[in-house]
Amino acid sequence: SGHASTAAVFAPLTARNLQRVDVPPALRTTLGIGAAAMTAGTARARIEAGWHHPSDVLVGIAIGNFMGAFFTD
Repeated sequence: SGHASTAAVFAPLTARNLQRVDVPPALRTTLGIGAAAMTAGTARARIEAGWHHPSDVLVGIAIGNFMGAFFTD
């Protein structure tokens, strides 16, 4: 799923960028959880809409997470 993959790219990017920004730890944690929740919500919406099977979005999330971590690190 391209939508799940795109959403999954932004979760590790958000987490890594938040580590470099001077914000309170509670806010950093909340925003990181929010980014992960947006990824999960996007994946769930694609399944509920009938556009993809769960395996499609899981592979999309795996690819997006890998690409986000790879290009950030």
